[in-house]
Amino acid sequence: MYQQDYENHLHDMLQNTSIYEPVSFNELNISVDKIKYSLHDHLMQGVIDEKTHNYLLVPKPRTPTIFGIPKVHKGLNPLKFCPIVVGAGGITEPLSKFVDHHLKKYVTSLPYVCKDSWEFLSALSIDVNNTNLLLATIDIVELFPSIPHTQGLDWFEEMLAIEAGLNNNLTNLIIEFMDTVLHNNFIFSNGEFHRQRSGVAMGAPCTTAYANIVLHKWETVHIHSTVWRHYIKFYKRFLDDICILWEGSR
Repeated sequence: MYQQDYENHLHDMLQNTSIYEPVSFNELNISVDKIKYSLHDHLMQGVIDEKTHNYLLVPKPRTPTIFGIPKVHKGLNPLKFCPIVVGAGGITEPLSKFVDHHLKKYVTSLPYVCKDSWEFLSALSIDVNNTNLLLATIDIVELFPSIPHTQGLDWFEEMLAIEAGLNNNLTNLIIEFMDTVLHNNFIFSNGEFHRQRSGVAMGAPCTTAYANIVLHKWETVHIHSTVWRHYIKFYKRFLDDICILWEGSR
């Protein structure tokens, strides 16, 4: 692919107004200042200590950039890209790492989430040669940018309060930081500034934890609490890929 064609693809991707919106450099600076003031306020009120404040504060943040990985396995006409945001040195990077760090134990405890292929295979103890079993696989299309902010944060907060086992102060801080990460995902590309207005950016440290927790809530309601749950003999998910072994009629 020629460079100009690649840049045109990225430009067209950022014109999707359901996911991205153009912003000014002034809007970016205002948001950066608000995050810095909020962290200073937390320090003054004793919500965080000085060591944590110094870790979370980015004195001279850089604006994240974006690149696309071609989805050649999805076909070439038209060729689609997986957007990856490079947020190293960005104002929300430490906040995202903070969220990810404190949620690792909870996310790894989720019963239907796989961390890799080996864990999936080790969990597959059922007799897959059973002719009564039906195999179903599901690919969640555009998972990360498709989670609406309001609903996603509501489900995220609900599951943390019910299952995560964290104290209230830490839970509230994680929810606040997650909200900040989602609403301040700025991108600089080809001389223009954008903000992701839906979902979580692929490339952010907390992306996987957030998406897994939101999907865990969806699965709890729409799969594991349904009247036909007993037909599902095996259910595992790796990020946006779901594998089901179903015993019963189609």
